[in-house]
Amino acid sequence: MITVIIPVYNVEKYLKQCLDSVFHQSYKSIQVIIVNDGSTDNSKNIIVGYKENFNFIYLEQQNKGVSEARNLALKYVNGDYILFVDPDDYLEIDCLELMHNKAIKTNSDIVIASYTSIFDDDIKGMDFSYKIQLDENIIYNNVQIINKMLDLNILGYLWNKLFKTTLCNKAKLNFESSRYVQDWLPVFIQVSEANTISFIDKSLYNYRQRGASTVNKNNEKLLIDYNHAVTSIINYLEKRELPYDKNKMTMFKATTLYQVIVNYYTLNKNMKFKMYIKYKNSFLNKHKINMREILFSKHISKHYKKTIFLWKIKLYHIYIEIRPLIKKFINLKLLNHK
Repeated sequence: MITVIIPVYNVEKYLKQCLDSVFHQSYKSIQVIIVNDGSTDNSKNIIVGYKENFNFIYLEQQNKGVSEARNLALKYVNGDYILFVDPDDYLEIDCLELMHNKAIKTNSDIVIASYTSIFDDDIKGMDFSYKIQLDENIIYNNVQIINKMLDLNILGYLWNKLFKTTLCNKAKLNFESSRYVQDWLPVFIQVSEANTISFIDKSLYNYRQRGASTVNKNNEKLLIDYNHAVTSIINYLEKRELPYDKNKMTMFKATTLYQVIVNYYTLNKNMKFKMYIKYKNSFLNKHKINMREILFSKHISKHYKKTIFLWKIKLYHIYIEIRPLIKKFINLKLLNHK
């Protein structure tokens, strides 16, 4: 049996599509756990309406966030496998069947499927399918997948992965409360404890991108939680005696620090030089980095190196301000040359 966990908070616009996609799966041996995280819209009435035709566990809690909702649901799991579904997303009709069959055939602790990003009306973007660039005929070990996660070829999303329940119990699956980025570290931990991991090169999960969602918020809390997840992953892996690729770890540190710098600058650019003092005294400064390691790495782009170096010497804001003038000068020079 597969347990499907759905945390719900104020998603009345999308909830029916999500629930229909779960309850009408071609694979029928499922346990569905829905946690209403204190919704104030019509979400509760929609969920209760499904009670007439479908059997599922319905739980309620005061609004504590998605982490607490998932942690609550984990206490009621009876399935041999667990799949997490976000309430504004939806599954392809054969999602559970294909993932279950793959898990049984390969005896995998984790099965990862490709997915499709669906862009809502309130956010610009074209729908696209994200294909995992790995051979679905091969069974991988934990270190191989950790390396793929460190170079961000495999993302730490929770929802496109089927987990064996015994693995979740062994690795003590738990989600940290009050964090926007709360699945990245738990997924890393599950992968590091897994023996066998397999893939399905077919898009089975539809991930909705919408402007109101957490991942599209532009605020410092999201940035701090992103950085917290990154540093937690680095600390966790450096304590584990796993033979992961150290070059991949260097790339991971540089890529994630680059993202922190660019987004932090966007939020604080009006502060000019003072932004560096604020950064130094914030939780963001916990991001572990060795400048020599970054600058001499052959695996990191020049653009990333330049950004990180200028940030470290507190000149990044000046570079951003004069960059349009530099481009204008270069274009003018090229035009005169012609």
